[in-house]
Order: sequence, then C-alpha cells, then structure tokens
Amino acid sequence: LTQGEHIIDSTTFQWVKFITLRDQQTVLANLTIIRVETGYVGYCYKQGQLVILKPGLHLIQPPDRFGKIITTQMTILDLPLATHETSDYVPLGIKAAVFYRIIDPLKALVRIQNIPKQIQETSTATLAGIIRGSSLA
Repeated sequence: LTQGEHIIDSTTFQWVKFITLRDQQTVLANLTIIRVETGYVGYCYKQGQLVILKPGLHLIQPPDRFGKIITTQMTILDLPLATHETSDYVPLGIKAAVFYRIIDPLKALVRIQNIPKQIQETSTATLAGIIRGSSLA
C-alpha cells in the first residue's frame, strides 16, 4: 500500500498497529521488514543461501531468516595492551589500534565466523612478529 487513505472491505481483516519503518528490523506477524542504511549491509539466508542485503528495504518471509546488519564503513578496533619481546629480549608494552573496512561482505561472512575477534587475533600476532623481528640494540 502507498501513503494515503485506503478502504479495506474484508471480514477477515484485523488492524494491528501503525509502523514507521524507522527501526532496522520491523516484525509484522511472520514477516520481517529490514531497513539497511547507507554504509551498512545486511545478510539473510534465502532458501539456504547466504544473500547480502544492500541499502534499502527488504522483506524476509519464512522459511528465510535474517542474520544481522554489519558496517562497511571504516572501523577502529583497539587492541589490548600487550607485552612483546624484541629479538634482543627487551620487553615492550604495545597499545595499538587497527583500522579496517569490509569490502566484500559475502566473502567475509563465509570465511570468518567472528570478524572483530579474528581481526584482533591476527593483528596481535602480526604485531608480535614485527616486534620479535626488531632489535633495540
């Protein structure tokens, strides 16, 4: 239906509520309306296949199911303070931040189960390798 006045002549019609579609996810009985903003993508499973939902409105109906919305914008991930030793065994306390952006959401979702955790672990291991290969002498 479009905006405006409508006449519904049905004995089975039941008015439930107004919806504004301001929320990311609006549930209407067994239907779900997903609103994806610019800078984000959503994902759902349609007939068992992973589908990326681009910005806009999307209707999900059973047996399909909605996953969640992820950002495609630049994201900052703060790494916890960690102590790493250089090649000459000098301990260094390192506090770092990682900037990342998801370019291919389908590939990221298929290959990585927990994206922020994987980025944190990979970044910490890479940083440790760089420090271990460095010398302060």
